[in-house]
Amino acid sequence: MKRNLLQVLLAMGLCGYLSSCVTPSTKASLPDFATSLTRQMADKAHLTEGQYDRVRKLHIQQLAEVKRLKKQLAHQPILLQNRLEEVRSQYEWELATILSPEQLASLEPYQNELTAQLVESPNQGIAKNL
Repeated sequence: MKRNLLQVLLAMGLCGYLSSCVTPSTKASLPDFATSLTRQMADKAHLTEGQYDRVRKLHIQQLAEVKRLKKQLAHQPILLQNRLEEVRSQYEWELATILSPEQLASLEPYQNELTAQLVESPNQGIAKNL
């Protein structure tokens, strides 16, 4: 039970981070940004090649969906928040099915730093000092 709670909390933090950085910088395309994010996760959680590919694909999907929703529902903030929460829940579930509990736990110490870097400097797009 404790592991499941830890997984959900970590996934929620990562999802919050992803939704906070909807658009990558002008220098990086969405796939490039997703690759950079996935590399950072791979360094900390020691992802296998298969996990790396699945997480990168998940990041691309998440970033594209959040970007689409924010553009489409810009003038409907309540609906936007509800839809973003659905997207976050789906992301959390999918990430938890890809990574092991140990890998999720290994990302936990970096969660706040990663989120803070991207929330504070959204124009930079990619956190570099993880």
